Amino acid sequence: MPTLTRRDWCKTLCYRDGRKWQELPPWAVSLIDIGWSMGNRPATDENLAVCIIVPDRRFASAFLALGHLLAQSIPVPTVEDIDKHFEGLLALPDPSAAQTSLIYLKNGRSIRGRFHGVSEEGGKSLIRVCIQEKASDRSGGATLFIDRTKAADLHIDPEPHDRLGRNIRGRAMLKNRSFLKNVYEPHELNRLHILGLPTVCIVGRVNALHNEVLDEVFACRESDGSASEGVLNDIIKVDRFTPTSSRPRAHLVPTASESSIEIFGGSHPEIAILDGSDSYLKWSHYFKSLDTISILCHTDSQLDDAVANINERYVMRSDRPDDRTVDGLAELRRGFDGIAFWEARR
Repeated sequence: MPTLTRRDWCKTLCYRDGRKWQELPPWAVSLIDIGWSMGNRPATDENLAVCIIVPDRRFASAFLALGHLLAQSIPVPTVEDIDKHFEGLLALPDPSAAQTSLIYLKNGRSIRGRFHGVSEEGGKSLIRVCIQEKASDRSGGATLFIDRTKAADLHIDPEPHDRLGRNIRGRAMLKNRSFLKNVYEPHELNRLHILGLPTVCIVGRVNALHNEVLDEVFACRESDGSASEGVLNDIIKVDRFTPTSSRPRAHLVPTASESSIEIFGGSHPEIAILDGSDSYLKWSHYFKSLDTISILCHTDSQLDDAVANINERYVMRSDRPDDRTVDGLAELRRGFDGIAFWEARR
């Protein structure tokens, strides 16, 4: 069976319609293509603005984010990367002075433990990770010994917790690993890669996005007729719906939020998705240094104001000719409208 590429993976996605699985409609694939295209564009000194008017905004931001995140390349860690990471772990403070919580990725599970010092065996350094308070608590022993070859799977826990040995990733991630096998396997389970990835910011409706990325079950159809099930948040990993111990790929800002945007933390967002005319009018000026996708709807009460503002931006756009085609725009179904243009980065 041929292996699906990250680019082709979404074309096998199906959604449940009653008791049957149906292929994603063309409009959904075109939105994924737009997100993919903006995740693959070459770096320039200008921003790319894409504006879409749709009859219904349901799933639009989720599919756009899905395509954008699928387009992000995730490199295999180099020997130098792993060596540097391991040396940092060896330099952890004496456990008798301060206890450091650690996470070890093993067979798809994230196991919480505690740094228990460094041992030397056969000329090799081993990091001891205590995963049980007492060896008699569970079978399998109380301590893991991690050498340099497994260092990429051991990380400092950003959310320390007293419950050692706890499975952090949860059953849902384990259940859906086959759903993700051609998207986040094998290297994406390694936090060393995830930490350096750019992210996407979604400004929109929290409850609606929750339903779209968590409640709706999708299936990835295999060529042999089988299908593995999962939810979009296994890939998108929206911060509000993802455990704090798992690195989010998307940050969600509620449309009605009045606080200043302090969302990026240590991540590197490269695109903002503004879901709705109200989101666009309220927040677009905060993202003048990023590529943006604005989703407007025919039923939005502020549609006319948003369209007028976009038209003004288009008139004032960069002198550079619009010579880049954004995948998916040409395939938007009847009733959709879209435009893409370049702007000077601010």
